[in-house]
Amino acid sequence: MSNEVIQARAEMMKALAHPTRISIVEFLRYGERCVCEIVDGVNVERSGVSQHLGGEKY
Repeated sequence: MSNEVIQARAEMMKALAHPTRISIVEFLRYGERCVCEIVDGVNVERSGVSQHLGGEKY
């Protein structure tokens, strides 16, 4: 396995290294959603969802 592949996988794991982020990704696997739907779907306050989505590309 190349160093580039290893680095890419490490970055992906780092991006998911929080229970809320994992919940968001699981929720989004069914399709695109607005922030208000994510808030309701993962039972996290809007500020928390926005914080976890900031800088992440799902």
